[in-house]
Amino acid sequence: MWKINPTNDLYFLNSCRDLVQTFWRRNRPIKRIGDHTFKAENHYLVIRDDDPEILDPILKDTSKKLIYLIDDNIWEAQEDTSLSKNYRHKIQSFKEHADRLIAKADHVVVSSSYLKKFLPDHPKVSLMRPAWGASLPNGNHYSYADKIFNLVHIGTTSHRAGYRLLRPVVKALLERHDHVTFTYHSNEPLMEELDQHPRVKRRQHLRWAFFQRHIGKYPYHLALYPIADTPLNKGRSINKILEHPLSGCAGVYTQGWIHEHYVQEYQAGLSLPASVEAWVEGIHEIIESPKKAEVYFQNAGQSFDALNRLDDQRRFWKTHLLRE
Repeated sequence: MWKINPTNDLYFLNSCRDLVQTFWRRNRPIKRIGDHTFKAENHYLVIRDDDPEILDPILKDTSKKLIYLIDDNIWEAQEDTSLSKNYRHKIQSFKEHADRLIAKADHVVVSSSYLKKFLPDHPKVSLMRPAWGASLPNGNHYSYADKIFNLVHIGTTSHRAGYRLLRPVVKALLERHDHVTFTYHSNEPLMEELDQHPRVKRRQHLRWAFFQRHIGKYPYHLALYPIADTPLNKGRSINKILEHPLSGCAGVYTQGWIHEHYVQEYQAGLSLPASVEAWVEGIHEIIESPKKAEVYFQNAGQSFDALNRLDDQRRFWKTHLLRE
């Protein structure tokens, strides 16, 4: 049984699953040979990393071309002090494999334009956006936003740097509004004394398969996504701009983020200076006017429809993996 992985799904399988062989469908053009590795007639595709027994023969094989997809800033993450030592060590080990794959690859695919700068001499580098196969919630939850207004932070342990801003912002908003709640996802407490607050909810990180199935089932009204100026954050994709409307809301982002122009173009949320006062006042204004939150969500839905291009992603893979 192959592992279910967000990068595999968001950058390949959501758009091309029907092209990959299964036990019952052996006549499809792409065969899966590892958790993150696929083989077509003339190409291998490796996504991030895989077991050495899978990768070593590929690195020696001269009969097929290699496409390698990377979605992390592995080049600077080890210098990112906002990450734990264990996480940085894990990234460093991952980079050692990635360096070999990049050197061998005929084509490298990256998830953010920022990552391109680390591959200046590679002959072929393409940028790919993530793509979801899920549908947007209908927005009915805004009908009760004046009675209970749900804030959320959706992220993993790699997003910890943002909590330095998030904690005082959430504290001020809870004190100011009796009907506001805040939910975040972490396997350990990150909100200090606020973890004892009756309107702060910590949910365990969900396995990817479960998260995909249930996104939007418990819709929120506004997502808080402070993006600290760290090496890892500089290389992030637009995925949160897609994930937030799938969760039923628009997002609040830090001004100066590399993908801020998408938020501004569609008016799909707020971009605020990285100060507690700016965030508290900006979010307070939305809480006071739930209709404004609903409009931001509708705009975020339009940005999702424009940016979530499964057809473009599928066309890319059919061209470069199956035809080249």
